[in-house]
Parts: sequence; C-alpha cells; structure tokens
Amino acid sequence: LTKAASMCLRCYTYDEAPLPEFEKGAFPRDPVYNSAGSWCSSSNPKAFAACSATATSALMRVYETLEKQGRSIPLGFLSLSLGGTPIEAWLPRSVIEEDTDLIDLLRRAHHYTEEADWNIEPATVLTRNQQSALYNTIVAPALGMKARGILWYQGENNVSNNRLSETCYKKALETLQMCYCQRFAADPDSFPLICSLLFPWIYGVNADVRMGYINLAMARAATEHPAEIAVAPIHDLPATWSHAFHYHPIHPTNKYAVGDRLGYLMLTNTYGQKGLPTAAHYKKMTRKKGAILLRFETFHHALTVKGERLKGFYVSGKNGTFIPAEAEVVSRNAVLVKSPYIATPTAVSYQLADFQADGNLFCGELPVAPFTTAEGETKVAIGLKPWMDAENHSLFHHRRGSDINAYAYPVRYPTDGASLCYDPHYRAIRLLCAEGKTTCGMEVRNEETMPLDLHLYREIRFPVYGRTETKIILRLTLLKGEATITRTCPVTFTTVRESGILDCCAAFRVTADTVVEKMEFLFDTDGTNYPTVAIGNIALVPKR
Repeated sequence: LTKAASMCLRCYTYDEAPLPEFEKGAFPRDPVYNSAGSWCSSSNPKAFAACSATATSALMRVYETLEKQGRSIPLGFLSLSLGGTPIEAWLPRSVIEEDTDLIDLLRRAHHYTEEADWNIEPATVLTRNQQSALYNTIVAPALGMKARGILWYQGENNVSNNRLSETCYKKALETLQMCYCQRFAADPDSFPLICSLLFPWIYGVNADVRMGYINLAMARAATEHPAEIAVAPIHDLPATWSHAFHYHPIHPTNKYAVGDRLGYLMLTNTYGQKGLPTAAHYKKMTRKKGAILLRFETFHHALTVKGERLKGFYVSGKNGTFIPAEAEVVSRNAVLVKSPYIATPTAVSYQLADFQADGNLFCGELPVAPFTTAEGETKVAIGLKPWMDAENHSLFHHRRGSDINAYAYPVRYPTDGASLCYDPHYRAIRLLCAEGKTTCGMEVRNEETMPLDLHLYREIRFPVYGRTETKIILRLTLLKGEATITRTCPVTFTTVRESGILDCCAAFRVTADTVVEKMEFLFDTDGTNYPTVAIGNIALVPKR
C-alpha cells in the first residue's frame, strides 16, 4: 500500500449493502442501474486497502514498467467481484437466452435456473448464483464506463468431475469476453480477457479430474481466441501460507505473485510490450516408438525447466490408467514423454490433477498451461502418489473428519520404532531401525488426495540400497465390506547390481471393490550388521 501510494492508481468499488437483501431471495431477473459505488485513490492507503490486492499488483507492474519508459500513465480498475460464484451469474440474461447452445450446456451441467424456480433457494445453492443475478446487480450499474480489458479469477463454483464442465465453461467464458467487450471496451478491437488459472485444491475424494477441466477450458479458449483471451498458470506458487495462517489455499493468499503475472499479460496484450501474449500451450502430438512427442506453441520463446528434471507429466496406455512419466525437453518447442511400464502410450496429461503442483515446465515468464491429449468427453483420472517420488516430502490434504482447512502432511510415515529421512546422496528415503532393533519400515496411507487405487495395477517396483541378506516384504491392509484383511506380498530381487542396488518387485491382485487402507514396506536387517536401508523412487505397473 505504501508503494502503491506513490503511483497514480484508482479503484471503483460497488456498494455491497443491497446484497444481503438479494440473498434472501430477491435477485432481479433484469439489470438494475441505481446501485451505488465509489472511487478511491491509492494515495489514501486506508481506503485503498479494501480494493483487490491482485488487481492492484497487476496495475503496479504496468505502472512501473511504463514509468521506466517515460510513460507515466494513470491507471484505474473497476473492482466488480464476489467470491463463491459461478460464471453464469456474471452473464447478461439477454445474451444467454439468445444462445440455445449455451442454455443447453448450462442445463446439462445443472447450472441453469428455470424461470419457475427463480429466487427459490433449493433451485441453487444461493439465489445469487442464478444465471445473470450478479451481472444484474453488480456489473450493470457500471455500464457507461470504458475499460481496456478484464482480469478474471473464477471457476471453483463450476468444478465437476463430468468433463461436460470443460465444454460448458469454455463456452461461457467466450460469451463473457464477447458481451463485456460490447458493453465496456474503450477499443472494441482490443479487449483481452486475462485469466488466472485456478490454484490447486481438493475437490473430491477420488482420482477424478475436476479443477483441471476448468483450467483446460480457459487454456483452450486462449488457444482458439489468441486476440481475445489470455491465461496465466499459477500452480507453481508455493502453498506454504495455508499451513502458516490456518487458511485453506483454494484462493492463493500470495496475491502479489498472481497479480504480477496478470500485469505481465496486460503489458503484452494492451500496452505493446514484448513478451508472451498468453502462457505457452500444447499444440499437437506425434506417436513415436514407445513414446509421444509433444509440440507447443511457444510464441518464438524456448521451453525451459525449473529444477533438475521435468515433472508433472502423466502418460497412459489403452486401459486409460495414467502414471507418472519420464519427460525431456528435446527442442525449443517440444517435449518427449514415455514410461518404461507402458510399451504403447496413447495419451498424455500435464498438471491436470486437482492438487497437482509439481509441473515445472516454463516458457518465458510463465509456466506452460495444463493440458491433456485425451479428447472429447473422455474422463481423466489421475491419482496423485507423491510418496512414489523420494524427493516429495509432503502434500496438502484433508485429514478424515477434519474441517475445510488443508495442511501439509507427510506422504509417508515410519513404522513403529523406525525413523526415516530423505537421503540426498542416493535421492532416496533412508530408513533406520530403532536402537537394539533389526526391523524398520515405512507406510503409505490412503488419503483423499492420495488414493491407494491398487486395483489399477499389477505390481510395484522399487530400488533398495541395502544388503542382499535383508528380508523385504510388502504388506497391505485391506477393507472388503466390513472385514479388515492383512495381506503379505513377498518381494523378489529382479536384479542385484554391482553398485549394491537391489531392484525389487512385488506382485499383487486387488479387486476394484476392495479399499486399500495402508501399504507397508518392511525390512528385517538381522544378520547384516547394518541397521538401515534406503528406498529410491517407486513405480506402479498398470494392468494391461
């Protein structure tokens, strides 16, 4: 706020006083134009604190950049926003009713309120979420003012595990850009809708993709309408503030990093600066022997990787089970994706699962947009298993019976009497027996964001850094109906390398009606005089 006070920024906010009355069931079906609003200046930090931090950050980036170029331009924004709302609430009713395709999609997605149900709360979660309700009460009173574009962060209320949500949201987003351009554009030929993609969050209890469909909708709209729509991925931003401040990270509280990316896109789309017009995105794929070559639209920039190896890619075969993939940037605009456990890959997904935040493929200042090569209405399920990667220490998830808050919990736990830590030398999980003991182990638990859906797989493979005399078993705790079953799966050494690494393999058969509550990796080091072992990266081999 102190920094913003030195700039010439202004914000218009609407009067929220009428909204509680509207939420009692009196939202108008037609626009109202007499709702009050007011302007405030960044020179008054106390008043400006009530304005959008993300929009303020975006405008500060624009202001600073132009000022360095000798172009000190006053900037303002209309803060017409409200949390917990669906996209259709922000569309004019006249526009919706003229588009039979949009109405059909909204009805099929259960996001359309029939006239007979208007202002009847059971018809929608809140009456304010009816189509056009917020356009009529918040947006319509601002008509007459002109703008250069829209900053957009929304989509959680349109999330569904039905891929129809992708088609519906994309259509609604394109409609929003078109009709707001007609009503607010200072220059009808340049009115970009600049979208922040959604931040990872927990939307369900299984591996079905939900949030990813909304991000796909925005990314695909930007691909098809490059002059009108742009997207800024934000999945790489750290979520540590959720734990520190006891808030759930469905909205990132690090508003300034989000705003900075939106400001970057404002500069390239509206103010003539060089850079990406939108995040680089998937363009096409070519099947290679045992691999898939992906090409991207990078706008003459080069793909880069933040970190030592490329992460975030999943690949599937004919059975549709997605597993973590090996991925490598092979040219300025291409990535080769493969897995040793899928001989003929058929589809690739990147950064699509609900709480996936490991994607580290960049282009220019922005992460590459999420995508999947699975076309049409094909549903995508990606069960995150961060415990398979030794470098992953924790994941935000719900504990069963907890409230809405999410916290960073470990992805693996030591068994009784053992201890574990990350071993950077071997890039493995180091397990240590308790003093005077010869057994150690680690366990993985079935969590909402880490389903142990072992019925999709036929075996597990993992390297062990230890002695050949070590006895290794894999133990599963299963729920079938009301019965709890413990099953032990013998582990075999498929190879003993000269380096001392044991390539381990365990086969299992788990049916789809069985819940795997826990999986334990157990080691008996008796007779080795070496009370420790380490487990490297783990792989699950899908059924054929």
